[in-house]
Amino acid sequence: MVHLTHLIFTTSFVGTGFEYIYRALFLQGVLSTLLHH
Repeated sequence: MVHLTHLIFTTSFVGTGFEYIYRALFLQGVLSTLLHH
């Protein structure tokens, strides 16, 4: 049961990390587009 909880926590943590990176890249792309225009 502890292993399952650890697995869920790790999965959610990695998912949050990917979401953070995706948002950072998305915002960077939007800012660069606005600056180029």
